[in-house]
Amino acid sequence: METWRTVLSVFAAILVYINLGGDPPRLIEPLNPNDPERLPNGVSKKVLIVGGGLAGLSAGLELAERGYNVTIKEKNHELGGRLMTEEIEVQGETFHIEHGFHGWFNNYHNMKDVRNRLGVNKFFYPWVENFFMYRDYELEEIHSIGPYPINLLLLALRSPNIQILKVICNPQVAWNNWFYDHDTVYEKFDNMTYSEWEEHFGVDKAFSEVLLKPALSASFNEGPVFSAAEMLMFSHLYFMGDAEADRREVTIVDHGTALINPWAERIKQLGGKIEVNSQVNGLQVNPHSGYVIHDEGEPAAHYDHVVLATDLPATQRLLGSLVDGNEDLPPAIMKTFKTLREDVDKIPIAPPYKVIRVWFDKHIKNSPNYNVLQTPQHHPINLIAQYSLLEKEYIDWREKTGGSVFEFHCYTWLKEDVPDDQVWEFITPTVKEIYPEIIERDFKIVGYHVFSSQNFASFASGLESSRPTSGHPQKLGIPNLSFAGDWLHTDYPSALMERAVSTGREAANHILLSDHVRQVPLKVTGSRGPGII
Repeated sequence: METWRTVLSVFAAILVYINLGGDPPRLIEPLNPNDPERLPNGVSKKVLIVGGGLAGLSAGLELAERGYNVTIKEKNHELGGRLMTEEIEVQGETFHIEHGFHGWFNNYHNMKDVRNRLGVNKFFYPWVENFFMYRDYELEEIHSIGPYPINLLLLALRSPNIQILKVICNPQVAWNNWFYDHDTVYEKFDNMTYSEWEEHFGVDKAFSEVLLKPALSASFNEGPVFSAAEMLMFSHLYFMGDAEADRREVTIVDHGTALINPWAERIKQLGGKIEVNSQVNGLQVNPHSGYVIHDEGEPAAHYDHVVLATDLPATQRLLGSLVDGNEDLPPAIMKTFKTLREDVDKIPIAPPYKVIRVWFDKHIKNSPNYNVLQTPQHHPINLIAQYSLLEKEYIDWREKTGGSVFEFHCYTWLKEDVPDDQVWEFITPTVKEIYPEIIERDFKIVGYHVFSSQNFASFASGLESSRPTSGHPQKLGIPNLSFAGDWLHTDYPSALMERAVSTGREAANHILLSDHVRQVPLKVTGSRGPGII
């Protein structure tokens, strides 16, 4: 094995040196490179950003840096959206708790740019080993060691489950991934679900269940629904988009400390205004221009631009109230807003999900101890993160008390009728199968928190042709309204947190272009696969 690794590593170094393979990451340059970098002195432009998650903070930072008067309104008591961090009390101690474990991948280019500008990289460290447990296969240890294609070859050589020849000898499946083309993938494959694609091309069952389906679960969609094109994009973004695509990191502290709080502080330092506990229930429109001008709760305000950086359900609600609350608009303007609402309403919501964090009085001694364990065949549990092995305040608590803290991710939750205080009882049989020691040694629960939500967009097949972009309102004729969020379409590979940050920057760029201020470059993953090499 060591000889193989040496040979393959040398081969990989040669490939990287001569730059064979797919498109490298690229810069989307400003459309107006000769315009000034900031608003001119004496010019004031007010921007309302609805939503204080990654998309809203991304748009807010770019605009505040360029002299805009930015107001971010967030309905929750904390910023961060899917990275929102709360404080809870357990056994008289205060803990910071997020809404789920997050990994940070190499192709999160615009997110890394924000991290660099905020100076927070000290809170991030490599997540090298990724463990997968199955009912039908042996345990997999997938190591993020790069570069491509050595990472995939070594994975296959290490794997007790995957027969590499079966994968290589399926030319159609290999071709779909090696010669991925973002410009055509949705036209070719968005009409198929992942399950249909798998059956049509005869994907090796072990290869699919061991590697592909675990990645699928992160989308909060399931194989019989999930778009085959979106799955191919996931594979490209997270494994094959460039030589180091599978490099990933985690944080040593909660995401509020690591990212969200420094981000908000930077925006405030630049003169931005951030309001939490500030629910926006509707928007008002100028009947003469068709501009969205203010939050219905503050009629004295007049904004030059509005960014809806809300999740899909909130965006649908806001557009609904916008139409219903502006009945006196001229027919042409009303027709435009009704069309916008109808376009957004075409995108369904993904199934609900639950994230359960449990404090125990004991820690694992006899069973294998994984900081992160993915369990794609143990529904409803898709992933288990052991925070007492991940984040410093939980590590310190474990060392002090001998306890442990586990988080159980249940994506595509199908038991909506299970109250939060009964979720542990419901998942206990599955937990016993994965970590029998927790049950056999009678771990006592000393703290318990459940986060339940249904706010992810569906990426079911057939939707991408109608999925809005950040500039969709402007294309319909609403000059000062933009979207931002992880539910939108982008013309380059992106997903999840990176899509939120990137579309936030896109929304800012729409505003900058209209005001003749130089746009911000976007660094994005290349649109084509690596080819056979």
